[in-house]
Amino acid sequence: MDKEDLKNFLLILSGFKKVSSSQRRKIASLLKRDFVNYNEDVILNSDEKLKDDKEDTPQLNTLSENVSSTESHRKSLGNTKYISPKNLQLFLKAFNQDEVLKYTCHLIDNDETIDNICQECGTEEYDYIKHVELIKKRFKLLRDKFKKQEYFLSPNMMTLINVYLTGEDFKGNKTNPNGESFTWSSNKININWNCEELRQWANDCPHIIPNPGKNIGQKQKNSGFSMKTAIISEIDGKRIKSFSELVIFFKNQFHIRKDNSLLTILAKTNEKWADNNVLISFSEEKYNPSVELFTDIDKLIQVYNNIIRICINCKEKELEPVRIELSFFDDDKLESTFFCIHHLNSVYRKSLKSTKDRIGEAQASLIKNQINGLCDLYIEAKFEKGKQARINLWDDKKEMVSQEVDKEIEGVKYILKF
Repeated sequence: MDKEDLKNFLLILSGFKKVSSSQRRKIASLLKRDFVNYNEDVILNSDEKLKDDKEDTPQLNTLSENVSSTESHRKSLGNTKYISPKNLQLFLKAFNQDEVLKYTCHLIDNDETIDNICQECGTEEYDYIKHVELIKKRFKLLRDKFKKQEYFLSPNMMTLINVYLTGEDFKGNKTNPNGESFTWSSNKININWNCEELRQWANDCPHIIPNPGKNIGQKQKNSGFSMKTAIISEIDGKRIKSFSELVIFFKNQFHIRKDNSLLTILAKTNEKWADNNVLISFSEEKYNPSVELFTDIDKLIQVYNNIIRICINCKEKELEPVRIELSFFDDDKLESTFFCIHHLNSVYRKSLKSTKDRIGEAQASLIKNQINGLCDLYIEAKFEKGKQARINLWDDKKEMVSQEVDKEIEGVKYILKF
């Protein structure tokens, strides 16, 4: 068992109900010893008994219901167990809708919102310090609420959110073992809701909202906290200078929507692929810019880039460009969102039987490191004797099965189901 497999095994093992608290502490100790960046809070559940929240919690399958044995039909995946992408989606949606946490990813732009925050903080005027403490408590409450029902919470996404809100790891440390400040996103940003620069600004500007919208900015005659050095987004190249802009940038890390569309998210990446003779277009019929999806966008981009690399390695002629067509749409019947990466000028080189018998090395790595917990993965292609089929490379089914496709398939299509 390699190191990554061992880490996945320990994380999954910790989620089983029959594992005692002392056994969980032992698992956490092993992870702490061997894996510097693991999220200990996923393992060590708080013993605090939370009162039942009157608000309805989104219901989804528990971890035990989402784990399927993969050993019999996906041998190259070792002990990797299936994690439903709905876990991540529903947590992020709950975060986005929480009456306190939502204003860490939205601008504060009306008096009613400020009054509600003051009421939660027990103050008559806006108090930044008490607001930050309220945010920390609310985030912990939301995590505990999901973990209480054994939902698997993505360590990467939980760590990103926690560093953005607190600047700390889940033990309260402000620096890693090398003495470096914790950062978040692919931009490695060290500005957060609890950073020293923002605290100093709040001390100099008492009762001022750090992330105001236009209306509140004008009313308080202050546009909020601004950073000394602008940040240039690694995803879309936009310049971020104010804290209000940073709040929206944070939201863009997990929420695809009309003003943060997939086309916009992939534009910079696609320009780089164009330089490598990869021609990428969006389907006119099956690209919907209004689709909303809560997911880990950094990881989605990683998956996308790795599938493009697979396509490049499978192209038929050395000098021929790789032609890719992208689709992104909702399926109301299946209550799912689909992102399809269609390699138009390609032929699938494995037989139907060999595909079902064993997942390829590149696809196995993709599933273990990025796909699992983010989305399900299917492939559509024309196999031997002209047979056209869709295969579930990774989903909640215990076996890989082929489903015949009636319409003509051109090339090879990778289908990501959220």
